[in-house]
Amino acid sequence: MSDFYINLINGLNVSRQVQKQIHGIMMAQLGIKNTARETAAGAAKSSNWGHLNDVGKRAAKRDELSTFVKSNTQARIALKKLRQDVGAAMPKVAAYDPSDMVGFLADQEKRAFLRSLPDDQRAKAALNPDFAAAIAKAPAALSGVGEGTHQVVTNSLLVKSNGADLAQMANDLEALNWAEQLTREAGKEIRAAGEFAHETDFRTWAKPQIESILKEANVDFDAVHERSSDDPNIRSIFAQMGEAAE
Repeated sequence: MSDFYINLINGLNVSRQVQKQIHGIMMAQLGIKNTARETAAGAAKSSNWGHLNDVGKRAAKRDELSTFVKSNTQARIALKKLRQDVGAAMPKVAAYDPSDMVGFLADQEKRAFLRSLPDDQRAKAALNPDFAAAIAKAPAALSGVGEGTHQVVTNSLLVKSNGADLAQMANDLEALNWAEQLTREAGKEIRAAGEFAHETDFRTWAKPQIESILKEANVDFDAVHERSSDDPNIRSIFAQMGEAAE
């Protein structure tokens, strides 16, 4: 699996800022994943190792992992921020130009025409590119179409006008997904190396280690460790792009 991640990391487009940041994060987390157990075992080299009981030995191993849990936490926070940034940068349907009253009225007429049609005819007409902008620039109800149809039409319009940018963003999100997966795997290795019996045991040890990091980022422990997910609309547009490419 390490070879897989190395190949993935080497394939990142570091000319894009998002993937450049992901590259650094993944390199650090792959290092943790590959060396956490060895690093914890290094506690046995201490001169007083032989004088420690089992609890003391476990604590000594965990002390060796302090830097790793901080790095892992910072990676989780950074990846969540990157996902938010990519979502915020997604292209949106342009709003009406206040000075373009002719265009506004023309789209208004198109929406009125769509509402006047029987349901089956409206569903077919809604997929006509001539109606796309009129539908996408107003709530679904004003065209008489369902939310699903409205989203499909909007996605098609965005793909047509921003296809190249969306393709790059799709690659960014794919890289983010793998970076998050690797970060979770690194976290599991920290837990295994530190011989944590359960999540409460890990939390009790980790929280004091990362308290200042959480405070600076204004997040809590649970928020950092929950899985990230994209906005459903973002997922739908990339799914539609994939279907169109097949």
